[in-house]
Amino acid sequence: MMKNLSGKDHASLAYGLNMLRLLLSMKLITEEEYNNIVQLQAEHYDPQKKLCLFL
Repeated sequence: MMKNLSGKDHASLAYGLNMLRLLLSMKLITEEEYNNIVQLQAEHYDPQKKLCLFL
């Protein structure tokens, strides 16, 4: 899991993902845009892609 991330990084990632879910639920972004941004965030916080996200 995300052992190398600090608490601040965990909070930032969670906040970002929740904001994306909100935008998606409000139909302000498409599902495709949502998936692309989530992938970018995952790569930013864990470049080795050993990140486990529940979406």
